[in-house]
Amino acid sequence: MSLFVTRLDADHERDRFDSGRPELDEWLRRHARTNDRRYSTARVWVLCDDDIAAGAVPIAYYTLSTHAVVHADVGQVGLPQLRQWPDPVPAVLLGRLAVAKSHQGRGLGTRLLRDAVEKVLAMQRHGAVVLFVVHAIDEQAADFYSARGFTRLTDVRLAARMKDLAANLSGH
Repeated sequence: MSLFVTRLDADHERDRFDSGRPELDEWLRRHARTNDRRYSTARVWVLCDDDIAAGAVPIAYYTLSTHAVVHADVGQVGLPQLRQWPDPVPAVLLGRLAVAKSHQGRGLGTRLLRDAVEKVLAMQRHGAVVLFVVHAIDEQAADFYSARGFTRLTDVRLAARMKDLAANLSGH
């Protein structure tokens, strides 16, 4: 198995993706390419395996978008002296993350989250990002993010400081 992350393109066969979550599967099939390439509302990154259809079939994906969080929603994320931070606080949003059922339970969700954080850390050379925000599709997903250092802002929205995520990455 030779896994790699790449940006979604027209050659990826999205019709076979099945995460067990119809709303995530349908979004990848019908909206991902348009949101990424036409409207630029999200960058879609897919995890592929060279051993499966020469890397043309995504086995997982995630999305990244620019985002901002108003002070009233920052909650317990831990920004010291919040009033000194811009309002809203610059952020990036991981809006979707899904792994194909056939590959679940192998740590690929964590691998994709790490890849997303690394991409945002690289982006920070060109634009400021203070918070990494995620939308959890359900309680199980919220628990996944909580276990990785994210703090709840709402029932489905969690965030972590980029500074903390960078420290966690360097420690592993």
